[in-house]
Amino acid sequence: MGGSSLPNSPGTQSVGKVDCLANSGNCAGINNGQQIVNQYGDPPVKITASLDTPQPPPSPTGHPRASVKFYTDRNDNDGQFAVICDHACNAVSMCGLEGYNQGEWGKIPGQPDVAAFLFHRQFPAAHWCVLTVESEDDQPVKIIAVKTLTLTNQPPK
Repeated sequence: MGGSSLPNSPGTQSVGKVDCLANSGNCAGINNGQQIVNQYGDPPVKITASLDTPQPPPSPTGHPRASVKFYTDRNDNDGQFAVICDHACNAVSMCGLEGYNQGEWGKIPGQPDVAAFLFHRQFPAAHWCVLTVESEDDQPVKIIAVKTLTLTNQPPK
């Protein structure tokens, strides 16, 4: 069935709402015209992070840096992660993965406290990875969380 994905609900599909009057009153099997939601697929990837990761030295410009070590409970096909900081931060380094390994980092427009890390490949399960961010100012930066990231309207590779 065609449908649209519901926001913030990975693995969820909606078939929409049926207008019974426009369908000659025929709503049999369509939950009286109400939205039907079918669950399918795997639950979201679980991230385990160690926020007590040894911290790197400041950048050459003197801006403080912070690192976080994490792994996922299973393979993540997108390999896209967000590091949420206590104030504006930039991604500066990421771990390497065995095999083909192309990655990049960036920013989310309008979210200066989020640093994006994109692996451009499947991220393997139970693989410890260190991500490092740098404060945009001279204040120490604290990493609050690591989350999976879903980017839309990505430019072609």
